[in-house]
Amino acid sequence: MPREHIPELWAVPRSGALVRCPWCATRGLVAGDRFACTGCGRSHVDPDAEAGWWCACCGEWEGTSAHWFHGPADAAANGACGGCGRELAWSARYPRRSAAPAEHRAECPGCHRTTVLAVALSNVVRPADPVDRLFGLPLWLQTPCAGHVLWAVNRRHLDYLDAYLTARHRDIATLSLGDRLPRWMTSAKNRDAVGRALTRLHALA
Repeated sequence: MPREHIPELWAVPRSGALVRCPWCATRGLVAGDRFACTGCGRSHVDPDAEAGWWCACCGEWEGTSAHWFHGPADAAANGACGGCGRELAWSARYPRRSAAPAEHRAECPGCHRTTVLAVALSNVVRPADPVDRLFGLPLWLQTPCAGHVLWAVNRRHLDYLDAYLTARHRDIATLSLGDRLPRWMTSAKNRDAVGRALTRLHALA
């Protein structure tokens, strides 16, 4: 039986994301360094921001540099004690970047002097998180599916997932996006559930 043609998509799109507006919860768009809401009309521009991505070679997250980030962030502070010079280190994860402090007051375990350390922040995005890769805003195209969440960044991403996941015989390139989809999504036992979820996402798009 001939294999079905699957359009090429090598990675989750980093721009052109359909998202939920943080102000009015209607649909918005993240494109380049800008967010704009189609409902309330509010927008935000972060000219120094760069969308993050997952490296296909090493599997490491190359993090977004956005300051206007709505997801979790890792906070870290390092420096020398102002009294005895002992090296001090502190770290924590915050559910939202805006909740993290700009400074941390660290008490030295040696001389017990308190030193104020500057906090460095790293935005956190996991591969399965249904958020855009720049501002961490919830994706507009997401729906529960087989105990997980099936999501798409935009219509192009959704069309790719539909073509790949509903194909009976797939012909794809190694290291393409389809080659890296989670097992639950490609499992034959979830085919019907995935098909229904894709239909719901098309209705939202």
